[in-house]
Amino acid sequence: MRNVIRGQSALLLAAGGVAAAVGSSTLAQVAAATWLTLHGTVPAQTSVVAKVDYATTINTEACQFDDSVTGMRIASHQIQIVQPQRAGTTYRLAVPMSPPRSDAACRWVPATIYLCVGAEGSEPDNCTTLYVASRAPVSPPAAATLICAAGHCHVEPESGEPLRQLTLEPHDVALDIVVRP
Repeated sequence: MRNVIRGQSALLLAAGGVAAAVGSSTLAQVAAATWLTLHGTVPAQTSVVAKVDYATTINTEACQFDDSVTGMRIASHQIQIVQPQRAGTTYRLAVPMSPPRSDAACRWVPATIYLCVGAEGSEPDNCTTLYVASRAPVSPPAAATLICAAGHCHVEPESGEPLRQLTLEPHDVALDIVVRP
């Protein structure tokens, strides 16, 4: 399943899925349920989106599917596209804790976050993994740079710490995007 979340409406669209997790659907509580906020600069002729792979965390027949080969239950997944708020050469992406229209009983959580970059006017197709959710106490660096060149992007954190894992707590990361020829 693939859905698109656009700009400021991301938090409002997520209200249905997040409300059960936080117990109320007030805007302040929904905003507090945002898991990850990325913001920074991006070249003017560049488009950027986040792809979020949400997975179920409850091991029941209703929330996961049975794999006949392994005999195990496998998490169900939903891919969401999160559009940024743009103002000139700055952007802000707010990734909700739960996908819109998700079943709260299955406890959907972000499993993997990808950042996709492309030419303005086209769907960004150069995607790189930014984060994988972790239960270990890992915090991201406060600032980093995503450098894209020749169809490949990589992250250079300012603190030297990798961006690869995040705990399921709210994080705010300044991520500047640089596109080189």
